[in-house]
Amino acid sequence: MKTKRILVALFIYEQLLKGEKVKKDEVTDSMEVSSATFKRAMSDIRCYLIEYQQEKELNYIKKENLYELTEVQI
Repeated sequence: MKTKRILVALFIYEQLLKGEKVKKDEVTDSMEVSSATFKRAMSDIRCYLIEYQQEKELNYIKKENLYELTEVQI
């Protein structure tokens, strides 16, 4: 359902804007969505940042298995 994906993307983006780090398992469990929905939501957020918030980027920290929003280093 597309509405659920939008809600997931907004939930994740809100957490990132607060400076929180996001873990896929925590989001998929709390929002009751699949890994594929999470992946699509993250892709939507990346596209939004590229288009409208170029001073920010979404980073995946493999060592900690989480995502965070950071300022672009020029």
